Amino acid sequence: MGKRNRQRRNEKRRKRERQGRQRHATEAGNGSRRDHAFGGDGFTVDASGVPLVVAAAVEALTEGDTLGFDHVLDMLTAGPPAPGGRRLVDDEAFRQVVAAVQRAGPRGWSPPELIHVVRRRYGSRQVRIAVDALAAAATRSGADIDIERQEQLDELGARAWWPAGESYVEARADRDGASRRKTLGAVLEVISVLHRLPKIPDLRELSGPGPSRSRSHDDERMLAKIRALLAKAESTTFPDEAEALVAKAQELMTRHAVEIPDLDDGSDDRREGVRARRLLVDDPYADAKAVLVHVIASANRCRGVWSSDFGFMTLFGFDRALDMVELLFTSLLVQASQALTREGRSEPAARRRAFRRSFFMGYANRIATRLDEAAQATVADLDVESDGRLLPVLARRDAEVDAACARAFPDTAPMSVRTSDERGWWAGVVAGELASLSVHAEVDEPDASTPIRSSV
Repeated sequence: MGKRNRQRRNEKRRKRERQGRQRHATEAGNGSRRDHAFGGDGFTVDASGVPLVVAAAVEALTEGDTLGFDHVLDMLTAGPPAPGGRRLVDDEAFRQVVAAVQRAGPRGWSPPELIHVVRRRYGSRQVRIAVDALAAAATRSGADIDIERQEQLDELGARAWWPAGESYVEARADRDGASRRKTLGAVLEVISVLHRLPKIPDLRELSGPGPSRSRSHDDERMLAKIRALLAKAESTTFPDEAEALVAKAQELMTRHAVEIPDLDDGSDDRREGVRARRLLVDDPYADAKAVLVHVIASANRCRGVWSSDFGFMTLFGFDRALDMVELLFTSLLVQASQALTREGRSEPAARRRAFRRSFFMGYANRIATRLDEAAQATVADLDVESDGRLLPVLARRDAEVDAACARAFPDTAPMSVRTSDERGWWAGVVAGELASLSVHAEVDEPDASTPIRSSV
C-alpha cells in the first residue's frame, strides 16, 4: 500500500471516530450519565460537573462502551478549562476509587480479595492503584483497624507514599513512568471493577458456633515441620524423594488435624467451631486449579464451594485442617508448575492452553487418589491407638462441616471442568504420581470431567 493510500485510510478512520464520538454524545440514551456529561469535542459543564463526567467514564466501562470511554477519558485528561481543572479531575477520580474500596469492606470483601479481583480483570498498574486506594481508605477511616485487617494491608504493602496535598494521579504517573492519560484511565478501570462487586457473606457469619482455635507453640512447631517437608519436596530433582516427602507431610497433616482432646471432651462449650475461609486461586486455568483445591480439601475433611466469577474457593472445616489445605495446595501447585515447565522443554504441545488445562486436571485426579489413601491409612492407625473412639468423633465433625457449608450455600450445583487434550491429561497424571505416594501404582483411565461443588 502506498503512502498516500495509508494517509487517506487513516484520515477516514479518524473521521469515523469523530463521528462516533458525536453520535455517542447525542445518542448515549435515555437518561444515562453520559447524556449530560459531555458533548462532541470537550467539556460542556463547569468544574462542578467533574464528578458526573468521572461517573460517565465508569458507566461506559461497565457497559463495555470502549469508544465512549475513550472519548470521556480524553476529556478528563484535558480537564475543564477552569484554572486547576486537571487537579479537580485527579482528586475526584481518586476520591471515587477510595470510596469504592470503603464500600467494599462492609459488603464482605477483604483487602486481599479486592486485589485478587482487580488482578484477574486487569494488570499490575491497576493492582498498584487498588493497593494505594486501600492505604488511603485506611488513613481516612479515622477508626481503629483490627489486627487481621492491618496484617493484610501490611502484606500488600499498602501505605500512603505520595506527598500529602499533591495530586495522586500525577504522583502515580511519575512513579510508573506513564502518561497522565494512562494512569487516569487505570484509576477509572479500578473503580469500574469495584463498582460491580456484589455483597458476599462475611466469613465470620459463615463460621459455625464454638470458639476459634488459637495456635499453640506445638501448632507452630508442627506447621514449621510440615512447611519444611513441602519445601524440600518442591526443591528436589528426585521424584522418589519428592513423593516420600509429600506422603510424610500428608501423614503429619492428618495426625495434626485430628483434635485428640475431643475424644475426652465432655463439654460442648470447649469444642472448636467450624470455620470458613476463602482461598484465592489465580489464573490461568483457575477452574482446573480449583479442582486441585477441592481434592486436597476432601482429603483433609473440609468442604469447598467454588465461585468462578471471582476466582476463590470458600472452604469449611476446622482451623488445623484448613491450615493444612492452604499449605498443601501451595506446595502441590508449585510442584505442578515445575513439572509443567519440564514438560514444555521436551513436548512442544505443552505450551498449548488445552494441554495445560488438561495437565492440571490429570494432576488433580491422581493427587486425589494418593492423598485419600494416605489420609485413610493414617486415620485407621489413629483409630486403633484411640481404642476405636476416633471414628465417631470424626463422623460428628464431618457432619458439622457439612451442615455449615449447606447453611451458607443452600443452592449449589456440581461443576464439570472438561479436558480436551489426552496427552496433557496423562502428563498431569504422571506428575501427580511423582508428587505424591508411589511411582509404581497403577493409574486409572481419565474421566471426561471431574465434578466439584460450585456456587450458582
